[in-house]
Amino acid sequence: RYHKKPGKDYKGREAEPALSRINVSKDQGWTKGEKAGASIVCIHFARGCCSKGQHCQYLHRIPTKALADRCDMTTDIFGRDRHRDHKSDMG
Repeated sequence: RYHKKPGKDYKGREAEPALSRINVSKDQGWTKGEKAGASIVCIHFARGCCSKGQHCQYLHRIPTKALADRCDMTTDIFGRDRHRDHKSDMG
């Protein structure tokens, strides 16, 4: 995918804006994940599109270093599998 010239599907700056966006002060808060002691942040919340709200089994908050330290070595803060060649620029 790298070093390719734009083709017929290239939209450049004409791309449409994201349909959802998170408002941290309004959207973060208590979820079922808090009561269950979850250490995984909801990836849909981070993308601004979690439809479960307070019924979500994951955390609705900004990821912090303390939360990241609670994760095991095989998953990241969003519960995704880490790869053997995980690098800091992978997100």
